[in-house]
Amino acid sequence: MLISGAHAETEDPIRFVIPSFKPYTYQENYELKGIGVDKVTDVMKVMRQTFTLKLVPNYGRALKDLTKNSADGFFLASENPERNQVAVFSGPLMINRWSWFFIRESPTSTRNKHFKTKTKIGTFLHANTHKWLIKNNYSQIKPVLKTELLPEMLLYGRVQGVFIAEMVFHNAVKKNNMELIQFRQEDEISKPFGIYISNSYLKDHPDFMDKLNTAIALVNAR
Repeated sequence: MLISGAHAETEDPIRFVIPSFKPYTYQENYELKGIGVDKVTDVMKVMRQTFTLKLVPNYGRALKDLTKNSADGFFLASENPERNQVAVFSGPLMINRWSWFFIRESPTSTRNKHFKTKTKIGTFLHANTHKWLIKNNYSQIKPVLKTELLPEMLLYGRVQGVFIAEMVFHNAVKKNNMELIQFRQEDEISKPFGIYISNSYLKDHPDFMDKLNTAIALVNAR
């Protein structure tokens, strides 16, 4: 999918890959869309930069494509050390809140003594929430390939908790024709959501990151 910035200054498009991660980036009726796609399109228009979009299953695949030089960047993403080895993180496009979700009547809580070791926790495979759980020594992690599965896993008892971006879980609940009132939420942390640009692309385009961050600031100021 090739998208042109208004009055593009270059015919050399930057190649973005995006994970299937509703409501931020996803495909519907053969069209790539989402909050992140809209936001980055606005930024690229300010930069007068053409770009291509390719959907991939998850963040692990997006990072692999950058490493193999089959993509120049991916979004929306939060920062982590693994990604920083091969790419540079932009200024924030928005703030992403990571939250815990439980069945409303469930006594399960992050304050429980054995929560880390005994609680089965669902999350999205290779997302930073998944990596955060591993880094913080949670023992019973159950990653999924599709975020839409997470509310059902809670309702049917396959997991006792879910750790995921707030808007992603809310979207999954809506997708399953459920109600948010069925669940209880505990907020954990807020992280900037931005764009990763590969080191190899920046080597050939050394001014790109400054232009990108300037454009992000202009779009956010609207």
